[in-house]
Amino acid sequence: MATQDFNEDNFLNHLNDQQEKATTHGDGPALIIAGAGTGKTRVLTSRVAWLLKNGFEQDEIMLVTFTKKAANEMIDRICMATGFPCPTLIAGTFHHVAHLFLRKHARKVGLDPGFSIIDRADSTRIMESIVLELTQYREELPSARVLVDLYSKSMNLHAQVGTILEKYHPKHAFLEKEIEDVLAKYFNRKQRSNVLDFDDLLVYFLRLLRTGRHGQETCAGIKHLLVDEYQDVNQLQADIVFEIGKHVESLVVVGDDAQSIYSFRGSDVRHVQEFKNLFDEDVTTYFLTRNYRSTPQILKLANAILERNTFGFKKELVTTKPDGPVPELIRCIDQDEEAHTICQHVLAARNEGIGYGKQAILFRAAHHALPLQKTLVTYKIPYIIRAGIRFFETAHVKDLLSFAMILQNPLNEIPWSRAFTLLPGVGERTAAKLVSYLQASKDPLGTFIHENIAILIRGKRVMQKSVRWIEEMRQMLEPFSPRNEKLEASGKPMPSPFDILKSVHEFYQPLMSMKYNDAGEREKELEAFMNLAKEHASLDGFLAEIMVTSTFAGDAVGNTGDEKQEPLVLTTVHQAKGLEWSIVHVMGLCEGMFPHSKSIDDPDELEEERRLFYVAVTRAKDKLVLTYPQSMSTFNDSSITSISRFLHEIENDGVYKTADVYFGVTNFDDLI
Repeated sequence: MATQDFNEDNFLNHLNDQQEKATTHGDGPALIIAGAGTGKTRVLTSRVAWLLKNGFEQDEIMLVTFTKKAANEMIDRICMATGFPCPTLIAGTFHHVAHLFLRKHARKVGLDPGFSIIDRADSTRIMESIVLELTQYREELPSARVLVDLYSKSMNLHAQVGTILEKYHPKHAFLEKEIEDVLAKYFNRKQRSNVLDFDDLLVYFLRLLRTGRHGQETCAGIKHLLVDEYQDVNQLQADIVFEIGKHVESLVVVGDDAQSIYSFRGSDVRHVQEFKNLFDEDVTTYFLTRNYRSTPQILKLANAILERNTFGFKKELVTTKPDGPVPELIRCIDQDEEAHTICQHVLAARNEGIGYGKQAILFRAAHHALPLQKTLVTYKIPYIIRAGIRFFETAHVKDLLSFAMILQNPLNEIPWSRAFTLLPGVGERTAAKLVSYLQASKDPLGTFIHENIAILIRGKRVMQKSVRWIEEMRQMLEPFSPRNEKLEASGKPMPSPFDILKSVHEFYQPLMSMKYNDAGEREKELEAFMNLAKEHASLDGFLAEIMVTSTFAGDAVGNTGDEKQEPLVLTTVHQAKGLEWSIVHVMGLCEGMFPHSKSIDDPDELEEERRLFYVAVTRAKDKLVLTYPQSMSTFNDSSITSISRFLHEIENDGVYKTADVYFGVTNFDDLI
């Protein structure tokens, strides 16, 4: 293999000694413990560049991340470091990588290569239809959403349904056998429809890796594996890493046990802590402790928090940044005073030149911020909440996608059902009858296009309208059918995803106007969505990309008259992970809120809550403000609160100072 032609100084000279040692790790497994703000992304991207410099090809390197955004950012950095594009580098989320290999090797694990990917909402719809078909114990079962979650946890944790029920849903444990039957029906229904949910992607990928010579063949071309955020992996993902790691020349995982905060998703901090026990050969451990984000005062508080945890790697973050203010703790009378205090601090900082977009308010749970949101509107402070419905899970986007999914995999009954119920005069029962008729044929799409299925509809008042819409839907889908004789005779290629969506959009527009009061706003989002399709040549590729992508949509609340000004960020600590702001407020720091009341009696959960607090404070670059209400109102009652134990246990360490409630502004107009 030829050595890539680029200047090594582009990346190695910008690393500190800890980062360079980790970047230039040789063969064998390695664990990099990367503290908050210590440059783990730089190490991962520099290592890929270093491997390329040393003669390895792009498709011999696999880089696994937890979000598509992280993968894209790393690819961009690698391209900047090397000076050339990386089109064949295997980089993406676990689900993205699993999808790539399953498309190529589907038949080796008994899959049809034309499978579709369904999201959580579609999984719930399948489960709902299964429950509706039951004649016994239907009323006693948990909701379809909970059943899907049980299936997911069982797959990701390699655990029996009974074990999952006992831990997460004990009140339904007596229905273990009945729930197992429902989950078996769910699995069979997906097989019949040739669809995989997100969990199935990983399950089948692991099965592929463990299937004798097929597993070796799958990993044959991969020489180096790098895994980001290893502290967040669940059992299924850890097994995938291990199976690939057995065959590669080097395996490098990067993580920080102190930032393991997703046990509710199935992640387990012990995976990073016990990584060294997985392999017969020695595992090299590197520590990154030089923080480039926060001031010494903020890191002093963060280190004090970590010292109280009993489990994990011992490390102390250091920084070269100049001194800043000591973190402040503000005791407020109640949540209303806490909200006013935060607003006045935000406005004062804005007047000092620190814009709203450089500030953030963090909280343990979304509902903790409701009093603050009301007060922000009073102060006319624009804000955005990092939460809400994923863009690709919004109803209008899923409506549009359902027609495209019919063309991609006509055997999938979910998009058929959704599409039919969009049509005026077609309800759930009628849609189910139409879907059942189509699925009974070997070619649902061909049957729909070439047969008059409208005869299945009954009801004179709605029939004429329904028949018209079904006919228009048929005419819209026909040009894109694989059996389109005119298209075959012309010799032209299949239309692009954009062409398909454009036609679907024209059909869907009047339906959207009838269904939604805010059709105009939704129309703008659909136009942006369709533009994404221009980047793809095949419908398969486009839909797969959509299904494994996590994208959020949010609109700023409030109006400052300056559209260029970024809004203040309100976010849960979980969604703030990996981000940073100049000024960070952490609110609601009282017992029962932070730590959460459900974690107080469980030592493991309490340690995770402390790690969550550590993540919160290490989001701050220059200033950290901590607040808590001394009383809380619940319905018609109020109660006195206690300061969070996380602050109480470090109150004698001199890492924060108590400050008074800020009433420096009495006239809002002076600051707005």
